[in-house]
Amino acid sequence: MAESEQVFKEIKRLQGRVDSIDHTLELILGCQDQDKLLAPIMDYFNGSSNRAKVYLEIDGQKCGLEIARATGVSQPAVSQIISKLESLGLIELIDVRENNQKIYMKKKRIDHLLQISSKLLRSR
Repeated sequence: MAESEQVFKEIKRLQGRVDSIDHTLELILGCQDQDKLLAPIMDYFNGSSNRAKVYLEIDGQKCGLEIARATGVSQPAVSQIISKLESLGLIELIDVRENNQKIYMKKKRIDHLLQISSKLLRSR
């Protein structure tokens, strides 16, 4: 029983990766004007320095608690920001730990394609 649950979790994880790749390709193929695609994303970050802090901190695999501790942003605020970053397609949930901590990671291809992190770092 436990083995089948592990297989199911692995299948779900792989499906998430495939969906992420599909989303990235869709963005790349449909991105004839990067500035037009980037404008609403940068508008979101310009509304709060905490949003940029949280996004920049998600370098590698991190949970909300780790991000909150590293940035000094409250955990409820981090959760809200993470939800929005997910809906913008900039980060993805990659795992859930035993203690129910959700692990997130930047979608590196999108970040590199649109140069989001470098633009946020320059604007600091």
